[in-house]
Amino acid sequence: MNLYLFPEAPVCDNGFGIAVADAYERLEPKPEDIVVWYSTKDNFPQLQAYHILIKKLPQTSPRRIMNVLCNRPSHELSTASLAFLKDFDFEHIHCDDTTFFRTLRSLFPDKHITVRFHNSYARIEDRRRLLKPHLSMKFKMVLKAYYNLERDIMNDRNSTKIFLTKEDCNYYRSHVGITSDSKVWPGMEAERLGKERRRLPVNTINMLVWFGGIESHKISSVYWFVNNVLPKIRIAHPNITLQLYGGGTKQFHSPDNGVYGHGRYNGNDFPHAGESLYINPDIIGGGIKLKLYTYLKAGVPFITTPFGFEGYPSELIDDYCIVSEQEKWIDDINCVIERYG
Repeated sequence: MNLYLFPEAPVCDNGFGIAVADAYERLEPKPEDIVVWYSTKDNFPQLQAYHILIKKLPQTSPRRIMNVLCNRPSHELSTASLAFLKDFDFEHIHCDDTTFFRTLRSLFPDKHITVRFHNSYARIEDRRRLLKPHLSMKFKMVLKAYYNLERDIMNDRNSTKIFLTKEDCNYYRSHVGITSDSKVWPGMEAERLGKERRRLPVNTINMLVWFGGIESHKISSVYWFVNNVLPKIRIAHPNITLQLYGGGTKQFHSPDNGVYGHGRYNGNDFPHAGESLYINPDIIGGGIKLKLYTYLKAGVPFITTPFGFEGYPSELIDDYCIVSEQEKWIDDINCVIERYG
């Protein structure tokens, strides 16, 4: 009997859910295994009658507030919430997110555990200390909490660490000097896209598009683009607008400045395909950006920072997949607009 814990429902409407779905398919839990889901959703195809569903606590719950005050990730579960697992003797334990690890280790001090890092927050925190980008106070607190958690995991010799990118894995290996207890699970088979990808025809570029929810570190990245990049692009091309789709985008709505926040997108296609350039202005990085996989698969042109392209092979870079340093974004976007003018 094995134990599997998943931090989200395996849904296709967000990167976290897509990565969890990929892990569930890789691991192929059997009916005799114990599967625990930690999610706000309670209706998805993978949820079986013999699975265990723990509903995520609201942000205002005492447990989450106490976690934050104790410099822990807010979603970290208490030992009591998983204490029922102690009655089982598992051959293999897999936690598909770092937030489960300390609780599992307290329940099973001698068991080997595999743990997957959806991001390496320690690597992001080290990068933040070096580059000092402007980040929100909330995200800085998240980084510090996860830094402490990941330090505990990285120093645990009775665990296998699974990363989404070779960059995250190499960070771990270079710091601890051990290569035998870590591996990479690419979240998507991005290499295949070099042969399978298509390219939608582009008639003109009259708008820029952000497509995805805006949480934590993404807020700082979008602010950087809205405040530092877009105004200078609009000097050369005053009719260019920024269209934002996804949860949290309405906060940026400012038509006078050419910025339109639409909220969640309900369509099945890509908005403004054929007349827009998609943007991924990631100023800090971390994990693998699954939205780029959807862009590559759909064939829409996009521009990303090198931080946002981590986890993808350089062979994919071309005039539809533009990887540009932050200082070059204005010139590179202007060139794209003029190319299709």
